Amino acid sequence: MHVSKTLIALLLSYLILATLYATLVPLWETPDEPAHYRYVMQLAEHWRPPADPLIRPKDRFCKDYTFTSSNYEWYHPALGYLPLAIVYKILSAVAPHSLPLAIPPLNPLFCSDPFTNTNLFYLEASHPWEVWQHRWGVLILRIFSALYGGWVIIYATYRIGRLLKMDGFEIVAAAWVALLPQFIFINASVRNDTFSNAISALLLFLTAEMQFSHKHRLSLLVVIGLVLGIGILTKLTVIYLMPVVLVGVILAPSRSLRERIQSAACILGIASSLVALYYIRYPEAQAAFVYTSAEMRVRPESLSWPYWKPFLPMLIDLFFARFGWANILVPTWWIRIALWIWGLGTGFSLYQIIRSLKRGEDMPKIRIMILLLASLFLAFVGMVRYNFSHFQPQGRFLFPALASWAILGTWGFATVLPKRTRPWVGLVLMGFLLLFNLQSLATLVSAYF
Repeated sequence: MHVSKTLIALLLSYLILATLYATLVPLWETPDEPAHYRYVMQLAEHWRPPADPLIRPKDRFCKDYTFTSSNYEWYHPALGYLPLAIVYKILSAVAPHSLPLAIPPLNPLFCSDPFTNTNLFYLEASHPWEVWQHRWGVLILRIFSALYGGWVIIYATYRIGRLLKMDGFEIVAAAWVALLPQFIFINASVRNDTFSNAISALLLFLTAEMQFSHKHRLSLLVVIGLVLGIGILTKLTVIYLMPVVLVGVILAPSRSLRERIQSAACILGIASSLVALYYIRYPEAQAAFVYTSAEMRVRPESLSWPYWKPFLPMLIDLFFARFGWANILVPTWWIRIALWIWGLGTGFSLYQIIRSLKRGEDMPKIRIMILLLASLFLAFVGMVRYNFSHFQPQGRFLFPALASWAILGTWGFATVLPKRTRPWVGLVLMGFLLLFNLQSLATLVSAYF
């Protein structure tokens, strides 16, 4: 089968799975979805960032309805919610009855045992098809979010694999993204992560493209600068990719050191101008930045081993397949197998990178692999820094570097496997991921209903 046809089949498979997740996961049961939905509502109403609601937590999250049902995500930049706000505005004009205005009551049993009573919010329907009877506008928002948030990352991963000449294994790398259970679960909900992650993947692809001689170099620099600025204004976590972009531009083929520095300055100037204009234009954004800075203070209890002891196990589960409000798990052996497969592929990738560096090879693909490795490392560093302020080992915080993660876990296989065995190994890996995904979906449905 031609690779492009396989890519189309993979994109359609992702869309089908994402639609199933969006439909079968009850409303409000993905992390922070009520707050993200509130943000979309307010942005669609006023077309400017929301103001501080001045609502702070007063009790345990599962008992504090005033806070849990509020827009506690107000401090994020508004651009990450803009696509959803546009669709919300259209739906509110043509079918206002399809968009709920209130958040249902909290489930009082959740706090007592969230692993048995999995729904944080009161479930108003006993069957999946009844959930959306008067709320189908949110289902459209979920599917729309999954569509643009997923396809961009899958395609960007595939294109990076093509640049690396993975000889058909680029589709396997794209499948690691498209079929990752947690990725689909998060994408098939209302939130800003989907836009942010898509922009990040596009940014990584453009940086990889820069490693080749390019006749439209100036145009590419301008596009990278614009994408970087837009990315930061979707979610501030994208700022951790800035060093990767700047180093990538400096490493790219150029006539002189001066031209390299000018290229980096061009990107930085465009991106910083966009960010500055946003914060100058909206006082609400300035207040949000001050609030974010204050919230990033290091908590004293984070400087102890008991605080960090559960971090890595939770991070692994929450990256692959721990759902709901971190209280629904698939059998752990699925996660362990996926982790070992990725670890083996990454080990092969690191071996090939080190081997090429020892030989003094400076091929574009080695520079690309180093940049991808750096992006994943910086995303991890950023997440660890955030956990010094708030203990949230959410695997989705690594999704801005998801394309890097997928390529690192598959490029090594493409370099060490005999050519005849690659298609079969690729099929086995993709088949495992599909089964993993279906198992995860079945676990979710049985837990919620």
